[in-house]
Formats: sequence, structure tokens, C-alpha cells
Amino acid sequence: MRLVKSSKRILVIEDEIEIGEVISEVLREQYENVHYIHETERVPGHLDQYSYDLILSDINMPKLDGPSLVSLIRSRGILTPVVFVSGNVTLAYALMASRLGVLDILDKPFTNANLLAAVRNVFEPQKKNLSNTEKDIEPEIVPKRSAKKSS
Repeated sequence: MRLVKSSKRILVIEDEIEIGEVISEVLREQYENVHYIHETERVPGHLDQYSYDLILSDINMPKLDGPSLVSLIRSRGILTPVVFVSGNVTLAYALMASRLGVLDILDKPFTNANLLAAVRNVFEPQKKNLSNTEKDIEPEIVPKRSAKKSS
């Protein structure tokens, strides 16, 4: 029996290519319209062309961090729900995200199940799943931060 994929449109914004590709691949198992951008300078033009049901974004990125991203999309009148991904979730970040209207923050490293639960929570809030506290035996898929190579 083949799983019917959701037609919800998800935009993944992650400057670390390996992490962004893994997140996108996991989401594509259940969602047919997953788009990934790693060059944050492309985000404004992309948002002018396409609409999404969810934006999943790293918080700490060069040129366009998470709070700036939310400000940018809201200034364009875009009300798309946002979920942040971070390797360093602090109380200050959680409060800031809450004030900005961010629905959830996924703390790296997280499992496939945690990622999918956070996305389901956005689309099916009445069936609330525990994204960061859910117990499962699946291995972690997304590291905190990969080592950047210096040029």
C-alpha cells in the first residue's frame, strides 16, 4: 500500500547544505511540495514568486537570521506559519520566537520523527504531537552544526 503524500507546500531555509538536504529528504517522504533554499539572499525574491503553507528555517544564518526572516515575510503581508530549527535553543530565543509568532523551535540534533511531528503540529494542531519531547528509538539525523570549511 502506497502512502498518499500531502500537497502542502513547505519551504526549508538552511544555510548548511547537508542539513538542508536531509531535512528536505525526510519531509519529501510525506509532503510532495518541499522546496529548499540555502542561499539566504534568494529568499526575498523566492517569497515574491511562490506561496507556502509552512516555512521551516534555521535561526542562525549569515545575512538573514531567523528573526529577520520573520520580519521580512510579515512586512510583505505573508502570514505563513514559521518553525525555527536551531542548534542552540535558549530561553531568550524561545521568548523572541514566541513574540514573533513562530509556532515551534526544533532543537538540533533531532530525529525524523521529531521533525515530522513538528510539521504535523502546524497542519493538524488538534492532533498535537510532541516534537521535542517525544520518545522514540530512531537515530538522530541532524547534527548541531557541521564544521565549516575555510576557503
